Amino acid sequence: MQVIPIFHEEGIEFDRLLGNGAFNDVYLSKTSLYVFKQPKVKSPLTPNSAIPSTDIPENAVLVWNSINGEKLGNARVANKPYYGWLSPYVAGKTPSSKEVSSEIINIYANTKRIVYDAHQLKNFIKRESDKKIFCIDLGLAILPATIKILDTSTNGSVDTSVEKNIEKCLCTHVVRLQSSGKATNYKNEEPSVTVLALEYLAENYPLLTTKEIEKLDNNEALLHALADAYLVQRSGIQPSGNQEYEYLSNLGIIYYHFHSPIFSVNPHEDIFHPPHSDAASVKFRMLKGNLMVALKNYMQKNNSRWIHNKKLSSAKNALTIQLTSAIHNASNKANIIESIKITIEKNRKVSAYFSNQTEQSAKLGEFDIVLQKMLTELTKTEEQKSEGETRGM
Repeated sequence: MQVIPIFHEEGIEFDRLLGNGAFNDVYLSKTSLYVFKQPKVKSPLTPNSAIPSTDIPENAVLVWNSINGEKLGNARVANKPYYGWLSPYVAGKTPSSKEVSSEIINIYANTKRIVYDAHQLKNFIKRESDKKIFCIDLGLAILPATIKILDTSTNGSVDTSVEKNIEKCLCTHVVRLQSSGKATNYKNEEPSVTVLALEYLAENYPLLTTKEIEKLDNNEALLHALADAYLVQRSGIQPSGNQEYEYLSNLGIIYYHFHSPIFSVNPHEDIFHPPHSDAASVKFRMLKGNLMVALKNYMQKNNSRWIHNKKLSSAKNALTIQLTSAIHNASNKANIIESIKITIEKNRKVSAYFSNQTEQSAKLGEFDIVLQKMLTELTKTEEQKSEGETRGM
């Protein structure tokens, strides 16, 4: 910590330079109660620098107060004599990666902001007095939906595009996970796992409640499933073989903890819409609704025994969701039959993979019974229809 000539800001004496961040110079008050952050564009230390819109004092104060205001005290914009912002000083040490993970989950649960640079542990502090964790550098604590509309600055030598800086952070998290590897259970990479997990939720489940998001804390399996699902989604490449089975299992874990969008659909919705639907159209919609209900009932039973073989049950959850979606979108019975046949085959492979057996010896369970029953009923009605048409000729 560098001692500097005393200067006054809003009547408070500052005599130490705490550090030089990417976009701010940070000073500590003589009483060690306040921090003054001065944007580099206004600082005599770096007069030609630029800052992103998120580090403009007015915006920084808004974010600080929404996240830390009630717990640490509000920050405020300062103008006399220098332009910057004041916030309470927190004495403590750098927390562990696991502690940082818990705090960024807490921040997202309460504000829907993701701290994209959470791998920088020095941006967090573990308070000496009570061991609580706080994020003290919130420059990249962003609402995902606002990334593309945030104003950006293009002056100076440092790239100040908010979107580009977030993409750099996401790339860093991806590389850290790929380097760490699942074999080590992403050891010491909890912040990166959590950021990618939250990014997946923001993209796919933006309306989760605070209580639903809090399920993530200390739930390693769910965090890993979400992060791995994000990696697949980001790559844009559909996994195959064993990777597909692992991906299905991850999706199933996510579906187990959070509602599946397809099950928010009323299975019998719009059966009589449009108003002039013919009898065959209404009958087909009824058929789809009944099949979706049967799959939903199976999934509820499967979830009740989910704990016995999490990976296999999770994969079957995902297959159930995928088949339900295919049925919901099917335009004719032949499409449904084909989707069920594909699911039966995948169920055999998934069951064998997660039970370490061959496809011939693997126990297929109740899901296979449900699928075979559906297929039998559908093919039987198709055969009866064909026989009736033949007799009528």
